[in-house]
Amino acid sequence: MRSTLFFVLKGSSSSLSPHVILLQNQWRTHEPANNMEPQKNVEQACMPGGHPAVIPIDTELFPKEAPRCGDVVELHGPEGCGKSEMLLRLIARCILPRYAGGSESYAVLLDCDLHFDFLRFVALLERMLKRQAAQPSSPPLNEGGAGDYAIPNEPREEDVCSCLTRFSIASCHSSSQLLLALSGLEAGGAAALPRLRLLAVDGLSAFYWIDRAPAMAPGAGQAITTLQRCCSLLGRLAAAHPVVVVATTQSLFKAPSGSPHQIFLCKGWNSLVSYQFQFERSVRDDRQFILTLFHVTRGLLYRRSFTITAAGIQLSSVEQS
Repeated sequence: MRSTLFFVLKGSSSSLSPHVILLQNQWRTHEPANNMEPQKNVEQACMPGGHPAVIPIDTELFPKEAPRCGDVVELHGPEGCGKSEMLLRLIARCILPRYAGGSESYAVLLDCDLHFDFLRFVALLERMLKRQAAQPSSPPLNEGGAGDYAIPNEPREEDVCSCLTRFSIASCHSSSQLLLALSGLEAGGAAALPRLRLLAVDGLSAFYWIDRAPAMAPGAGQAITTLQRCCSLLGRLAAAHPVVVVATTQSLFKAPSGSPHQIFLCKGWNSLVSYQFQFERSVRDDRQFILTLFHVTRGLLYRRSFTITAAGIQLSSVEQS
């Protein structure tokens, strides 16, 4: 048995020891002694040391053989376009069991926008499990097959709890708190989760203007901002561990009509991004959204629409590639 872990650090607003709450394995009830069983058909290729070269988090979203270990993915767009919902989808598919098409891996979420809805997330997990149970003969949610696992007829409470034991979340109310959480992961937190495959940051741009304000004051030097340090840490974590980093960002500057999004956090972040998903509302239907995927070297990969329902994001067929 493993008890609930609540990790709380408190400090004043001017201190670099902020109030961060890390909930890890809150719903853990039981874990077999041997949790290092080989993954069957999920890890399509391996790097030295047995780490996956390809991490098939969502085969509907990403092209074949992607994302790869160490990739940094940006979900960018204005507020209210489905970025956080897409992040929930990716996290759910990462922690779902393999019989339900998931990776059965660990995921960490650093919530800077404070948009995380626990009840919504649990409902999403239940619907994904129920959909797979209702159609046992259909292909799983991700490639890899069900292996030797028996698929339950209905999602059980213990199935959802088992998924949640592979999920950790830290709420960050400032860039200093985000920096502290990332530093903790680099110092050993990531190594403590040997099957950590997804590091998600919701609202990486949330503290951009707060960080920029001191540097914009008259006579201020060109000091490195806390956000730049956070981006540097994300790059080091992506390079040192078999993970995919996914972060949501908002448009910081209003783009002229008809021009693409203007994206700028810092040069360090722009150099890290491998895949960028751009989100926008459809001009023809307010209930529909447009998703465009770009690769850092191959450019535009596809453009497609999607809707958000109680069962999560429903993607349309690819319109352009």
